[in-house]
Amino acid sequence: METPQRKGKAYPSPKILTASFLYTFAQFLDIKLALDKALKGLKKRENYILNERFVVGKTQMELAEELGISQAQISRIEKGAINSIKKLIR
Repeated sequence: METPQRKGKAYPSPKILTASFLYTFAQFLDIKLALDKALKGLKKRENYILNERFVVGKTQMELAEELGISQAQISRIEKGAINSIKKLIR
């Protein structure tokens, strides 16, 4: 039986692909669970700022105007929240 070809490259065997996929998926789940737990440990304001910055895509200036604080304060809150997440994940 021939190995399927893709633009001159052979696909990996299904066993290797499955084992590799399962290992990668398990790593992803570990990271996701740790991140979810870490995000729950943040203050509501920190969580809101991170969500608006990295999910919605707002700038620090847009958030500063919306929340009535300076861009520098947004930056400090964001940095502190990210550092908290790093500590909680480790």
